[in-house]
Amino acid sequence: MLPKVDLPDLLFEVHAWTGFLDVLVHLGDGTTRMKDLSTSVVALLVSEA
Repeated sequence: MLPKVDLPDLLFEVHAWTGFLDVLVHLGDGTTRMKDLSTSVVALLVSEA
């Protein structure tokens, strides 16, 4: 009886609760944050799923 939800939406919802995407950083420099890095990571996770 759970509603159907898209995987990217679910990942962004879990990120809103836990902030798990904030611990992922750019490989070249840990302090550098790409613009919309979390969106790129979610796209990567969905493409690998």
